[in-house]
Amino acid sequence: MLLRVIHLNVHRFANVAAGSSTSAAGSSTVGAVGAALSALHPDLVTLNEVDVAHMPGCLESVSTALSLPFVEFFGHVRGTYGNAILSRYPLSRRKAVHLEGGTEFRFPAGTRKRRWR
Repeated sequence: MLLRVIHLNVHRFANVAAGSSTSAAGSSTVGAVGAALSALHPDLVTLNEVDVAHMPGCLESVSTALSLPFVEFFGHVRGTYGNAILSRYPLSRRKAVHLEGGTEFRFPAGTRKRRWR
């Protein structure tokens, strides 16, 4: 049996590159990710940098596009930003383990975000 596994960093499903060929800067890449990965016919997909607060419904959309009905999400930052597994087969053994350190940074009160050009 051949199992096709794919991993992708989805960068919050946000298109931040101006001039992208798939969508305008600042728009969602959910559809483009689903279309690109579906052409590869995966059995299991792992995604990192998934932000379900910024892009609600993103995992359901990609899961549907790929026909991978079994979805697990571990939001290790504030419960809404983390990693996901999408699978054609049921995930029978799973355990979310939070590794301490390096996953969350807090700016001091009053710090303002600066936009770089």
